[in-house]
Amino acid sequence: MPLNEQSALANANVGSFINRFEFMDPLAPAYNIQIKLQSDEDFKALSEDEKKLHLQLKMSEVKDSIVNSLCGASSSLFWQIARVRNLRYVLSEVLKRPQDAEIFVSQLEKTVSHPYLRATVREMQKTLYPVTKQTSYRLPEGKATDIFRRIILCGQGAVRGFLGYYLCSLSAGYTSHGKVARAISQSSRISVCLHHERSRIS
Repeated sequence: MPLNEQSALANANVGSFINRFEFMDPLAPAYNIQIKLQSDEDFKALSEDEKKLHLQLKMSEVKDSIVNSLCGASSSLFWQIARVRNLRYVLSEVLKRPQDAEIFVSQLEKTVSHPYLRATVREMQKTLYPVTKQTSYRLPEGKATDIFRRIILCGQGAVRGFLGYYLCSLSAGYTSHGKVARAISQSSRISVCLHHERSRIS
């Protein structure tokens, strides 16, 4: 089957084909690489999180190499779909640190070139590793901030009153000096394949 033929995605059985493609026998060396790494002294010295990341990066590298060698081409569409389908498992079940997820995704993007799949990768990462928004406001340095800090020492009641006045001034667009503040300047079928149930072929 042509592995870059987008029209093949209309076939109802394409998800099963990609699943078998992902777990085909020639890829066994990649799935068995963990056994070899257990005897590697450098690998044993890593922390548990580092081991998980290193293993996933190495497995991905070996799988890409094998598939590219078998297919005589790099990053076929079907293989890109298979890699992206595997991503949710890696990000949700294996890698626990956001920085590790970013390293893995950056490596994956060297394989995934289809625009829709690249967008899916980043959206998946954003969903599983949401960026924590700043919940506090950093006051600008100056006389008003100094006064505010002194009031904090006097009690919470005074803080609430002053804070309300201070925030109202900010929302109105004025500084403590009354000056105006500056202004603060094919996809549906691929999606079906991505969500097709993955299972290792026994």
